[in-house]
Order: sequence, then structure tokens, then C-alpha cells
Amino acid sequence: MKDLEQKGALKAPPPPPPPACNPVASCAPSCHAEVRAESWMEPDVDWEGPPKVVTELPAWAGAEEEAADEESAEDIRRLVAESYTIAKKTMDGEATVLEAVDVDGYGLDRSQFDLVEEADEDLKELRILLQCCTRQENRTRLQRALSEFEVKLRVRRTWAWFPLTRYEWAGFEYESPIIKLDFKVPGAGNLPCQDVHCDFGTDWFDLKVWNVAWPEDPGVMYHHRVKKTRLMRDIEPAKSFVKALGDHIYVHLQKVLEPRHGYCAWPDLAAGKGRKPFKYCEEKGDGGLMDFLEGEYEKHEGFDGFRKDIGKAMEKIHRCEPIPGIPDTPMEDD
Repeated sequence: MKDLEQKGALKAPPPPPPPACNPVASCAPSCHAEVRAESWMEPDVDWEGPPKVVTELPAWAGAEEEAADEESAEDIRRLVAESYTIAKKTMDGEATVLEAVDVDGYGLDRSQFDLVEEADEDLKELRILLQCCTRQENRTRLQRALSEFEVKLRVRRTWAWFPLTRYEWAGFEYESPIIKLDFKVPGAGNLPCQDVHCDFGTDWFDLKVWNVAWPEDPGVMYHHRVKKTRLMRDIEPAKSFVKALGDHIYVHLQKVLEPRHGYCAWPDLAAGKGRKPFKYCEEKGDGGLMDFLEGEYEKHEGFDGFRKDIGKAMEKIHRCEPIPGIPDTPMEDD
């Protein structure tokens, strides 16, 4: 191999180039340092170049992005404001007269008309927003809100309500998921859909029926309303509904499925001014019994004897004393 090297047949590889100037003086030697020529017999060393320097973006770069976002949001607000102004001018230009009469054509008092006027302004605002809206999902939400406010306006225009005191109910038994109320209303199945409406809440419902003609009083239209609050137990409003068939209106109340007891029995439809059954709370160690007793204690102010009994019960629960009549040990099967 030495003979080949002397004859020039085998030449040593050229030395690697000197490194480029490093911008970070404290991290690498100066670019003017001498570079020793490497022998061709030594292993090759790959030159990775100067170390990478990570530089942070200047503060003005983030500020420019925020300014661009704010400018875009400002443009959107400006377009919405312009659309709203145009739609409002168009609607204000339409000739509309809000009459101070109820659904039967009788005049309203000033206080009654103020409520009607307020509901009408809400409807007008929703119609303007509906004209400005372009996305279908938002339009659907606004249309649903419009329907609700139209019912609200009609309710405020109705002052001669007649109650429906007689009804039959079923489903109050244990493990029955739905309570069904049956109100007898002549010709209910032939009424338009907008004449039968029912709102549902966590422990209440509000049934409204318009333009009912009773055979006993021909030629007169009656408006009926049944509002029940403080139901005996909670219901699921989204799963409750109303249906009109023949001469009957059926209100279906979906019971709440309790984790410990399932679909509980209802001793009565509403608690009225009485006490509602205790509802167990899984998130609390005592099931929420202490909170329940505290509420009853504050509610019965002036009833010293009853409050004294409640205080004794709260002390026993706080001391974890066993309840009289219930053994403290597991019951054995006979």
C-alpha cells in the first residue's frame, strides 16, 4: 500500500473544510483557528455544521396577529350592525298597528296593554335577527324562539281563563314511568295545533287551550288553563308532551328515574303547600338529609314544637345515632 502511495496511485483524501463562522462566540471556537489536516488513515468525521441557534419571534409579531384578529372581529360586527340597521328600517317602514284588545276583541287596560306591547317588541326584535341570520342552525333556533314568543303574546292577550278542575290520572304507581292526565274537553281533537299548548318544567306544567265550544253554552268560545306547580316529584320536561284526541286532552309527564328507587310512586299530583317527599342525593354522604331538615327548620318559623323535633333529629344524624325501630346490625333471614 505504501508503494502505491509513493507511485501516486493512491492519494490521501483532502482535509475537511474549515467550519463557518459561528454567530454565537461563546459556544464555538473562532473561525480563524487553524485546522489540522487529517490523515486518510483516520476515520472520516461528518461535519454537522455550526450549532443551530433558536431565535424567538419578536413581540411585534404576536401583536400583529392579535391586531388582525381584532380587525376581523370588528369587520364582522360592522357587517352585522349594518344588516341589523337595514332590516330594522325595512320593518319600521311596514305599517303595523298594535290594537289594545284581547283575543276576543275586548279592550285592555293600560297595565294589560303594556305587557302585550312588551311581548310584541320582543317578537319584532327576533324577526329582525332572523332576517340578518344566514346560518341554517341559527335560523332554526330563532324560529323556535319566535314560536315560543308568539304563544307568550297570545297568552298575554288572553285574560278570561277558565280552569279545568276535573281530570283523571294514571301512572302514579311504583315503577310506572309516565303519568297520564286526562282532561275532558269537547272537540279537542278538532282544534288547530296552535290552540293546544303546554309548557313543562322540572316540577310544573302549564296547559293552555283556546276556542273551546261547550254544548251547554253554544256560540261562546272558552279558553282554559291548567297550571300545576310543585309537583309531587320531578319530571323530565324534554320527554313530556301533550296530545289531543276526540273529546280528550292527554298530558304525559315523564317521571325522573332515580338511581336508588327507580320510578317512584306519587301519592298525589302536586304537593301544594305541603311537604314534598325527600329526594336522595347521591353526591352527599347523608343523601342530602341534613340540607332537607335545615330547609324544613327555616320554613317552619314560629312552630317551636315542630322545630324542636327537627333539631333533635338533626343532632341524632350528626352523632350518627341509630334510628329507632331499625336495627343497627344486618337483618338475618328467618
